[in-house]
Amino acid sequence: MPEPSSITFYNDSTRAERYHRRKGSYPERTNRMHEVMLDLLVTLTSPQSTVLELGAGTGLFTEKLLEANHFREIYVTDGAAAMLTIAQQTLESEHTPLHFAQLDFTTDWAGLFGGIGFDAITSSMALHHADDKQRLFQQVFSALKPHGVFILADHMAGASACIRYLLARERALVRLGRDGKEDPARVLELISGDEERGRAEGNVCETVAQYERYLNRSGFEDVDCIWRDYWLAVFVARKPIGA
Repeated sequence: MPEPSSITFYNDSTRAERYHRRKGSYPERTNRMHEVMLDLLVTLTSPQSTVLELGAGTGLFTEKLLEANHFREIYVTDGAAAMLTIAQQTLESEHTPLHFAQLDFTTDWAGLFGGIGFDAITSSMALHHADDKQRLFQQVFSALKPHGVFILADHMAGASACIRYLLARERALVRLGRDGKEDPARVLELISGDEERGRAEGNVCETVAQYERYLNRSGFEDVDCIWRDYWLAVFVARKPIGA
């Protein structure tokens, strides 16, 4: 079976190095998103918890997990070997064991960890590459311990043509900077380029409401979009104690 286009796109050493050097896309906004994610993970898990990161890329959020000094072990996974290699080369920890594994979360992966049972699973700006998010979230549910927490951040689609335009326009304005008068033609050019890039990356963005439906149908409780900044959103979900 051929690998997903998202893995093919990022499994390029030059592209991976550029992504890491720039600290991902829209780093100022993403940094605030990571702060929210980390606070939720630390608040909702006990010290010395075990966490699995899906689609860790070059380890930008993993680094924040390490800095928290809260987790006993961190399992760092990504489908693109080029991205994961940079994470392995740049992440260092004297006290928290890091376990690296190449993992395509669009496949059946939950049984690959020998029934460890994670206290938390997290993902930052990666799960929109999955075509079947219902299947993905069901596997997350299976891999968590009872009362385990799932904290994910992702790239959201708008719920209507108007909202999709507003989200795309905001991304274009961030790239252009906000000095001077808005150039509508340039904004539309950037929106078109953004859509083309999304197709090349294999993006399958969906709405906040769709994500919440998938999570609820998978058996999670306490499901909510707890933070949003235009196209960026953070969700919290918990596995019931008796599950």
